[in-house]
Amino acid sequence: MAHSRRQFLQGALRFGAISSVAPSLVMDARLADRALAAGARDPANRVLVVVQLAGGNDGLNTIIPYGDGRYYQDRPTLAIPEKRVLHLDNRLGFHPSLTGLKAMYDRGAVAVVQGVGYPEPNLSHFRSTDIWQSALPVGAVDTGWLGRYLDSSMAELQNPLKAISLGPLLPKAFWARQVQVPAVQDLQSFRFRAGLADDSEARRLIGAFQRISGASAAGEGPYTSLVQLADSDAYQATIRLAGIAHNTPLGGQYPATDLARQLKLVAQIIASDLGTRVFMVTQAGFDDHADEAAAHPRLLAELSEAVAAFYADLGALRRADRVLLMTFSEFGRRPQENGSHGTDHGTAAPMLIVGGAVKGGLYGETPSLTDLDNGNLKFTTDFRSVYSTVLANWMGADPSAAVLGTFPTIPFV
Repeated sequence: MAHSRRQFLQGALRFGAISSVAPSLVMDARLADRALAAGARDPANRVLVVVQLAGGNDGLNTIIPYGDGRYYQDRPTLAIPEKRVLHLDNRLGFHPSLTGLKAMYDRGAVAVVQGVGYPEPNLSHFRSTDIWQSALPVGAVDTGWLGRYLDSSMAELQNPLKAISLGPLLPKAFWARQVQVPAVQDLQSFRFRAGLADDSEARRLIGAFQRISGASAAGEGPYTSLVQLADSDAYQATIRLAGIAHNTPLGGQYPATDLARQLKLVAQIIASDLGTRVFMVTQAGFDDHADEAAAHPRLLAELSEAVAAFYADLGALRRADRVLLMTFSEFGRRPQENGSHGTDHGTAAPMLIVGGAVKGGLYGETPSLTDLDNGNLKFTTDFRSVYSTVLANWMGADPSAAVLGTFPTIPFV
């Protein structure tokens, strides 16, 4: 039975073969080989891994100003006693749950950028996340900062795996006009989802999809163009990924957490030399309005242990100097704890930059706990300076298109 593009689209939509956010399709072996070759030809390619701490991480209980007595006044039950703080200098230290990151900091592999935020901060989760992912504090734009970077610097690179988002949905940071970024929740689900019990019928549907990909879409409407975009990018991105778990066993001992699972997959993809340059992963749960003393230390321990395991693997693979990891959260928390032994939405917070090539240490000015903006910390470093530094000094790109302007860089890399 012959299949037209319109017939295929109707069947694909009915059976869930196409997702407008995170297509799960099958990779053509020839393009998979091109992806492998792209990575093999340039083994010095640097990789960026962005870790979103979703919910608003409490920066003051991450990088603790133990040398400032006001910290203990503002947080009578949540403040970390000085004797438990992992000292960085005579004023600041890591939360005691961050032992893995502290060990890396002592080796010079972690930079702490202090007081990161933006002018006229917004305390809404949705809006502030949009600001951080779009790099546009005022106004609106339908692209993200990483998407604009990919469009301006990597659109001509014929590799469907040039960037990968880990998770079920594509974050706005990766929204682009030219480049399609796959969202991969796990290797098992990143495949053609025909929804058919009959294997022969599923193969027939996949074959129809392959046959129509090279045909003209003239007169078929906008949805056919969407199918062809999927064919040119996401459709070409799964066979090699599906074999990664078996072909690239790693020696690292990862904890049984969701963030560690994501970073293990990132390490597997890096080890497979598929040429992927940018990854984004997410750790959720940082909205600590109540009982922060119970939840926040666990989250920080998960972050620290996952990142330490990730870099242990990269070190064994001799890739630690090629991979830079950067954390961000949509906002920090208020200096004062609330009546529920938690902290409410705040503003400025630290960002962590991790990697074998990082110039470790403290960067930026520590926000004052007395000179506040409506009870919140005043930011001392614009987050777009951090983005600009990563793009210019690590990825070797002009950051202006990505951050929609020019911002000073910071010498952490």
